[in-house]
Amino acid sequence: MIVRAKKAMDALAITVALVAVWTGTPVGGLAERAVRKAAGLPPPHKPLIAYFDVTPDRMMTWVVDPRDLERPITSVSEEDETVVRIATKSRVEPALARAFAVVSSGGRVALDESRVPWYDVRPLPHHVDDRALLGLPSMDQGSAAVLDHGLSARLAGSLDLLSAYEIRLGGEDAALAAWAIGLPLMERAVDRARQLGEKEPAKMEGFESFLTRRDKDRALAFLRPVQALRIAYEMRWPLEESFPITSPFGMRPHPIHGRPRLHAGIDLGAPEGTPIQAASGGIVEHAGKSAASGLNVRINHGHGLATAYLHASRLEVRAGQEVFPGQTIARVGSTGMSTGPHLHFGVYVSGQPVDPLIFRPPEADIHFDPSGRGPPPRANPGAYPSRSGTKR
Repeated sequence: MIVRAKKAMDALAITVALVAVWTGTPVGGLAERAVRKAAGLPPPHKPLIAYFDVTPDRMMTWVVDPRDLERPITSVSEEDETVVRIATKSRVEPALARAFAVVSSGGRVALDESRVPWYDVRPLPHHVDDRALLGLPSMDQGSAAVLDHGLSARLAGSLDLLSAYEIRLGGEDAALAAWAIGLPLMERAVDRARQLGEKEPAKMEGFESFLTRRDKDRALAFLRPVQALRIAYEMRWPLEESFPITSPFGMRPHPIHGRPRLHAGIDLGAPEGTPIQAASGGIVEHAGKSAASGLNVRINHGHGLATAYLHASRLEVRAGQEVFPGQTIARVGSTGMSTGPHLHFGVYVSGQPVDPLIFRPPEADIHFDPSGRGPPPRANPGAYPSRSGTKR
């Protein structure tokens, strides 16, 4: 009797362990990655952190697109438009200003008294002294008018401070680091880097070794996501704009096995052989073939930003190669787990998949066509994928 009970308990324990492995626990996430690696498959799209109970306010809200497909894809959100308007007055590049506003606000958007949305950027304590050192007018952080209704003034003042940092220190990286840790610390680090002959003392690679570990971690934790988003906002579209988006980013039934799965990118319907262009400059991390992705390319653009181009018919670059924006890196195809010629375009920030539509050029004439038909291409009009095509 005791032996039977022990066997039953062992069987129950094994069953519970197997269920835990494959139904969304941290152990399951690690096990799935190990199996995929052993089988030569790409890692799952679901990040390990997603297996843990993380409350929404602790997540990086700046990678979440507040828009939905009911809004015209070519529109830019009001909060981004207001950032660009103020950036031109503050002598800050629009792409850098948008990235700075998103990260420094944590993605929070607030409405002013006129119901106009603004990124809720709030100054840090050391900014009071920094503004005095730079000869900028002070901002009364205790004023209810500034906190509740002065969203535009607060954003403009923050961008003015960022611009003054850049002029004083000589570069964007140093300016962003100063926002996070203060002007005196960054002046010492940049001056030390210059004295020791660093070619670019205001670049992250030039000054980071002259900060304490704590200050370096604080500076890079702000600098890297801002620069990653800045690069992303400046990206070009990988195909001609006439080719439609046939499947958006998000959860959907997998087109082959039918199970719900995150579609960690967008599909662009195009004829086989259409040139695929690098969205931005960078280093080719991977150029090869896998069972699921077919012929594919992944480019590292720096600061944790990467882009992926899947299901190609031919590759035009090799791993380790430096590429420039707009360079042809591959040709559209239908290799791997695909049901028709298309490009699967993915954007990754710090390893996490992000909707590429967040970063599409504001002036781009991009359209959504789930049928896969779209406008006729200039050549080979019969090669557009069918309704069931263009899926990863």
